Amino acid sequence: MERIDELLKKYFEGTSTLAEEKELKTYFNGENIAENHVIYKSLFCLFESERTEISPSITPITEDEKAKKINRKIILLTLSGIAACLLAITVIRTPSLSEDYLIQHGKRINNPELAQQMARKKLEKSLAVVTRRLEPMQTLGKVETKMEKIEKIEKINQIKQDIHNKLSKIK
Repeated sequence: MERIDELLKKYFEGTSTLAEEKELKTYFNGENIAENHVIYKSLFCLFESERTEISPSITPITEDEKAKKINRKIILLTLSGIAACLLAITVIRTPSLSEDYLIQHGKRINNPELAQQMARKKLEKSLAVVTRRLEPMQTLGKVETKMEKIEKIEKINQIKQDIHNKLSKIK
């Protein structure tokens, strides 16, 4: 019985071998089961009954059936490829110039020149707004160049001071 306890422990830890599991199945399918092991009998008997239910007799696939399956796959792949190409052509096709239009205030404007003119005005307004927003950045650039000049003057003054100090030490 200690052997069965050891096998059960290994089984529930997931470390048992196939031979040990077979030994457990044989033990639980037999008649001589200890009282403390009876609770596990239904578990191992259930596995055995399910195995017979789940795995019915399997008939081998003939060469004819294999060829039919391959032909179906080829036909399916070919048709899906054709469908994908047709969809891509439909979606990607470029519109002609006569399809240019603009919708403004809920009205469609079909005149391409007028649509382009109005779009140009909108772009010019947007550019003006962006230019106005960038003006402070240009001012920052000017300030930065003036700060660089001031730093150069400060360096020159520092060099003058150092020279003056060295001259005064020499005298």
